[in-house]
This record gives sequence, C-alpha cells and structure tokens, in this order.
Amino acid sequence: MNNLAAAKNAHGSRSQPSHVVLLSFPFDDLTANEKRRVPIMRAANLRGDFLAVQIISQPGYQGALVLEQDGFCLGFLPKKGFVRPDKWVTLNGSPVIGRTGRLIAEAFARIREGVCVYVGCQNNNG
Repeated sequence: MNNLAAAKNAHGSRSQPSHVVLLSFPFDDLTANEKRRVPIMRAANLRGDFLAVQIISQPGYQGALVLEQDGFCLGFLPKKGFVRPDKWVTLNGSPVIGRTGRLIAEAFARIREGVCVYVGCQNNNG
C-alpha cells in the first residue's frame, strides 16, 4: 500500500483538518504500540505526511485544552480528552487505523489557536 492510500480514512476518503483519526502509536521506549486518537491539523502532503496533535486522557499539562463530546460533530471520545498543542506529531499515513470522528469548527479553531500560541504564529488577517 502506498503512503497516499494509507492516509485514507476508514470511509475511503482522505482525512482532512478537523478529522480525528486513530493511530498505532509507539510507546516512548519503542517496546510496544498503543492506539491513540489525534486531530489532524494539516492535510496530508503528496507523500502522505500530515501534522496532528495529541489527545491525552490525563489532565495536568500546562496549556492543554479540554475536549469534550460537544466538540464533535461526528464520532466521540471514550472519555474527556485533553489536547496538547505543544505535542505535535508529523506522521505518514501508514499508522492510521481509521477515522474516529470530526471536530466542530469551533473546537478545531480553538485547537489551532492553541498551536499558534505555542509556536508564536502571527495573524495575517490585518
């Protein structure tokens, strides 16, 4: 399977920003993998690489954004999540297991703004 095909979600269409996908994600010590949901922040490039941020289930990280069920227009999280705008992942589509949901525009904009605050983006709208 090529990278672009692997970046497709479980419904056969490419994942886009605001989609939440399930990944096979390696533990820090690389001894095993866990399944983790991540919101896609930037659509896949021609090689199937995309940018996402991590959703974790444990509170307590400075700057983490709460993500609850009302932040989804499709799908859900098994429990309240916390998005870490400081914890990016740049991935190839191959670890994507499938799409698990889609964020509402307001929730996605809040996460995107959190990422921009972290990296110091400048507003180009004026």
